[in-house]
Amino acid sequence: MMPKGWVPLKIDASDVLLEVRAKKPLVHHLTNWVTIYDCANIVKVFGASPVMAHAREEAADMAGLADALVLNIGTLTSELVEAMLLAGISANR
Repeated sequence: MMPKGWVPLKIDASDVLLEVRAKKPLVHHLTNWVTIYDCANIVKVFGASPVMAHAREEAADMAGLADALVLNIGTLTSELVEAMLLAGISANR
């Protein structure tokens, strides 16, 4: 059952792919070491540029420069959580 007032988006995936390839966005990932290479390769295949900047000292600046931020909470450490919070605050600006 669809929520009241919900309207499905009509998006053509091929149009989205063409737009990503044209814009070549920088995608900042804060992800775990298990998936880091897969995430980078998937983003590259679609035509974007991945960056994996995990250090607390660089996370906010990198998120501010990036076109998108990906946060993977699969295997958290206290240092990664702190970097994610800083990156999220910066990305939301």
